[in-house]
Order: sequence, then structure tokens, then C-alpha cells
Amino acid sequence: MMLRRFLISGPLVLLGCVSACRREPPTPPFVPGLGEIMTLTQMRHSELWFAGQAGNWSLARYELDELNEGMQDAATFHPTHKDAPLPIPALIEKIMTDPVQRLEKAIRCSQR
Repeated sequence: MMLRRFLISGPLVLLGCVSACRREPPTPPFVPGLGEIMTLTQMRHSELWFAGQAGNWSLARYELDELNEGMQDAATFHPTHKDAPLPIPALIEKIMTDPVQRLEKAIRCSQR
């Protein structure tokens, strides 16, 4: 009689334990908002300006690289915006390509 009770109740207890230990679905990766990305972009612009004023060209090169990474993050994570007339990657290319190229050239020339 005792064995029969164990054989019946044992699997039920085990089933209860297993269902109580179920896994939660994985959390999605963190995606920064466009506001956070643009705030960091503004900070990078300021740091780039200060580095240029101080003649710290290695810092200027670093900040320009970080600025480019931030723009790429904005284009990747937020390809469109409700108020933007064009997709974000197209706006970045249209607005930033020439100034960034000029900065790269100025930094290269200043390091000689």
C-alpha cells in the first residue's frame, strides 16, 4: 500500500517541482533610445571641439571615431523617425559626410 502511494504521489510532486522551476523567456537586448544616442553625440561634438582647441589630435581622432560610431548606432537602431523627412541613415549621410571628411583631413594635417 505504501509503495503504491509513493508510485502515485512521487511523479505528481516531481511534476509540481518541474513546473514551478520553469524558465522565464529571455529578455531582449538593450537598445538605447534615439534621445540617449543624440545626447552622447552632442557630448562628442563638444569634446571634439575642445580637443581641437587644445591641439590634442589623438583625442580629436578618438572623439571623431566615437562620433561616427554614435551615428552608426542611430542609423542601425532607429532607421526612421516620425518627424524626419528622410530615413535617419540618409539624413546622416547627407548632413555629416562632408563635415566629417573635413575633420578627418584637418586632424591628419595637424598631426604632421
